[in-house]
Amino acid sequence: MSVRKRPGEWRKLIAAFESSGESAETFCRPRGLRPKTLLWWRWNLRRSDARKPAKESSIEMVAVQVRRADTVSKPSGGRMTISVADVEMHVEVGTDVGYVVALVSELRARC
Repeated sequence: MSVRKRPGEWRKLIAAFESSGESAETFCRPRGLRPKTLLWWRWNLRRSDARKPAKESSIEMVAVQVRRADTVSKPSGGRMTISVADVEMHVEVGTDVGYVVALVSELRARC
C-alpha cells in the first residue's frame, strides 16, 4: 500500500524528475510511483501556481532623488546617467522604461 504524499513532497519529486532527464516511467519505477500520477501532480501544481496572484512583495518602492533641470548638466548625446550603489550606467534617452526598471532592479539585487 502506498503512502499518500503532501503537495510539498510532490513538488520535490517533480523537481527531481525534471532535473533527472529521465522519462516518467524510468524515474517512477524505482520509487514505486505511477507515471500518470506523477504527471498529473505536475500538471495540477503548475495550474494552481498559475492561478495564485502575484505576491505584494514583488512590487518594490524605491526612493529617488530628483533635481531641477537647471542644476543638472545636460546629458551629452541624449543620454542620462543612473547610479546604483557603486555602479554607474548611461542610458540613451527614449530607452524602454520597462527595460531600465528591470536593469536597475537586477543591479540592486547584485550590489
